Amino acid sequence: VHWSVVNMGIRLLSGNSPEMLTQAWWPVSCAYSCALATCVLSGVYATVVFTLTKMYAMTVIGNYKDAQFAEFFQETQKYRAAGFKAFCASLGSFAFAFVTFFLLKIRGWPGIAGFAVGVGIVLKGMLDFRGIYHRAGKTLK
Repeated sequence: VHWSVVNMGIRLLSGNSPEMLTQAWWPVSCAYSCALATCVLSGVYATVVFTLTKMYAMTVIGNYKDAQFAEFFQETQKYRAAGFKAFCASLGSFAFAFVTFFLLKIRGWPGIAGFAVGVGIVLKGMLDFRGIYHRAGKTLK
């Protein structure tokens, strides 16, 4: 999942020419560029964190070292939490970059309309995600 978001961000970036970004209104170009940088880099961070923790956890479990697994799991909690936040940042920044893409690629009212509808859908998704996240936190404690 992590790599697919990173890949989508890279594909979205490659869909733009440097001229298009320099010709667009600078706040839109800057927001778009920052969103794509956040998408790709936070996605890579999340992927590395979860890949390493899973690899080492599976190694400990495979060697029947339950006590070491419990210790490892506890000691890596802050990294896994940071990885989850990075994953969420990657998803959110991709969604923002995608809707901003409408302003860059489609000029005039059609681009503004696509951006506005996209922002509405992204905000709805963020609110739903927040609700699910808070409810999951209550059930996992």
